[in-house]
Amino acid sequence: MENEINTLTLQNKKFAVLGDVALDLAYYSSIGSECSVETGLAVRQVSKHAYDAGGAGNLAVDIASLGAQCDLYGICGDDCWADMLNKKLDAFQVGRDGLVREPGFTTFVYHKVYDENFNELPRFDLGYTNAYRKKTLDAVLEKLAEKLSSYDGLLINQQLSRTIHTQYFQRKLAQLLQSVKIPVWIDARQPLQYPNCSYKMNYAEAISCTGTTILSDCLKTLHAQLLPTSLDAEHTPVIIVTLGQEGAIGFDGRKTVRALGINSIQKTDPVGAGDAFLAAIACTQACGFSLKEMLEFANCSAALSTRTLLATGHPHIGEVLDLAKSPDYRYNPTLATDIRLSTYLPGTEIEIINKHARRLKYPKVAIFDHDGTISTMRQGWETVMHTLMVEAITGKALANLDTVKLKIVHDTVDQMIEKTTGIQTIMQMAQLVELIKEFGYVSAGNIKTPLAYKEEYSRRLAELLQVKYARFGEGIYDVADLTMKGALPFLTRLRKHNVQIFLASGSDYKDVRFETETFGYSHLFNGGIFGSVGDVSNDPKKLVMTNIVKEIHASSDNVVVFGDGPVEIREGKKHGFLTIGIVSDEQQRFGLNLNKRERLVLAGADILIPDYSWARKLAQYLGWET
Repeated sequence: MENEINTLTLQNKKFAVLGDVALDLAYYSSIGSECSVETGLAVRQVSKHAYDAGGAGNLAVDIASLGAQCDLYGICGDDCWADMLNKKLDAFQVGRDGLVREPGFTTFVYHKVYDENFNELPRFDLGYTNAYRKKTLDAVLEKLAEKLSSYDGLLINQQLSRTIHTQYFQRKLAQLLQSVKIPVWIDARQPLQYPNCSYKMNYAEAISCTGTTILSDCLKTLHAQLLPTSLDAEHTPVIIVTLGQEGAIGFDGRKTVRALGINSIQKTDPVGAGDAFLAAIACTQACGFSLKEMLEFANCSAALSTRTLLATGHPHIGEVLDLAKSPDYRYNPTLATDIRLSTYLPGTEIEIINKHARRLKYPKVAIFDHDGTISTMRQGWETVMHTLMVEAITGKALANLDTVKLKIVHDTVDQMIEKTTGIQTIMQMAQLVELIKEFGYVSAGNIKTPLAYKEEYSRRLAELLQVKYARFGEGIYDVADLTMKGALPFLTRLRKHNVQIFLASGSDYKDVRFETETFGYSHLFNGGIFGSVGDVSNDPKKLVMTNIVKEIHASSDNVVVFGDGPVEIREGKKHGFLTIGIVSDEQQRFGLNLNKRERLVLAGADILIPDYSWARKLAQYLGWET
């Protein structure tokens, strides 16, 4: 990003948020043994509860959490709920002189109840009998008008069906905004149109407004519909449509800018992500960022917000800046989920994703993942890990869990393994510990360390490996039976063309070293063999690629990465290397395994091959050979 943003720059920026103010109150409950004496109904026991600012209040808190100053304008009741809301606002130093407490008005409250499996039960809402008095609406707008020129941006929120944006309020606010000199953003669930404003909405809202699912047409239609009254704006109004985990797109009337979504290996919760996104948009715009930079930064803020489960996240500026340094983007999301759009090299099973990825000669450096890319020894590891994780999560409750609850555990484990394939095992086990805590079947005192679970996984996997090693020793299997078809001949060919080859694996270094030496192909990796040493902060794949850039000084055009997992493909993409995904069927050692295709496309693979039977065709296509 060309411009800079940090705590110091944002401390001098000040924003106003105007809109529907609410309180979010969450209860985490389970069915207890007690029944109501009066009704005979089972009592839900609440293990903990939490509250946060909702609606426009949440947006104001997000701005303050990023480090800027923020004032909130709206209406709440003169009740205990408003006291709770004000306590939360005060904790983030949100100014509330513009938050009018109205006697006889009930503060809007969302009572959110979660069951023992963290499913949300029917919500209980307060405030839907409220009526807005013109006198109170005028008071809010008068307070805003007094300070409007002192702000670096105004954000207008509309969330409630019983909204502050009455016809009277809209007319008065529109008059105020006729001569506004600061950027104004609108985030509304119902159609709102004010002069000199930019708009942020999600994809579903954009479709509802325009009736088209084609993004380019959608943006142009929205721009024509919503911005004709913005001719006198000091700042060029724009339309931004958020696309969930697939990022966001913006249109300023001339050009369309797309920012990729950010992948997360953690469990996510989208509640509140839109507010975190808009807060970051406003802050970066005030710091002079381009539209593309605004979108990229806001995507990071939204991605961090989703990592807070069953609540709204409030990212800090430091967290956003750390993620912005090296985000894991999600590439080609439409192609990833629709194989009908795939393009194959004629007569082959080589899928071309990036037609501009061709090179004219053999690379200087090649980096290979091991398991599933070269070796098939650990084929079946997912089943071993899945079984271990289900047992660890359920503990002694496993035998007595009903089928519905057990299926939730199985599905959660499947999703976690799918998201984390390719990262170090110790990091997967760290996430297992979080799942154990989340489900609550195992008491805190009986939860083991990530290292302990990793050792148990390694022990179980070793039993699987010992059978294969034994059969290799007996001559039942040979090396070709335990590696991907054509892998070793391809490595040999690369060596003959003076390619420096690195092996970077997420498995333990000692295990990778033992395997490659036992099967007699360790010498092919003249760049070195790298594996996990149990340090979650030093991923071997990231380290290898970073060191190649620093020490070997190979240009990005001279490095290629081969792998069947998203980690190595994603890291290669960040460095500008040619990335070749191996869509490998590890059980039969050749042919396509389409279960791997989506994650490799999303990770940024330029080309996909099922195995190395196609090595010569690949080399010819790339321009390595004629």
